[in-house]
Amino acid sequence: MVIEAAIVATAVELIRPYAAKVGKGLADKASDEVLEAGKKLLDWVKTKLGGAAKTAAEKLEAAPHNDDRATGLRLAIADELEAQPALAAEFAALVKEAPVVGETMTLTVSGQGAKVNQVKGNNNQVRNS
Repeated sequence: MVIEAAIVATAVELIRPYAAKVGKGLADKASDEVLEAGKKLLDWVKTKLGGAAKTAAEKLEAAPHNDDRATGLRLAIADELEAQPALAAEFAALVKEAPVVGETMTLTVSGQGAKVNQVKGNNNQVRNS
């Protein structure tokens, strides 16, 4: 099973509030359910995946608001799951059972002359000039 990048990104966003609470005694915006899901995912990554993913998870725990650390964990999880595909379905199931953290918008654009608009919210107007 190939793991989707969005699933890994969601996992990291679930882990961050838990890491912030543990590391700094914070996590104001996170509910108890989100914190519990983050703990569960963090523990799973550190015990089941190990290796670079465990190291990246520990680095994110030390600096949960550091976007580079979050990116490092996302990449390490994806690499480890690619190397251990039998764990990908289990990982995806853990992420999917977690409460929704927020909305994610992803956009990939390629090709010469490609144009795109991405809008979030209500009552938006997009005009191409």
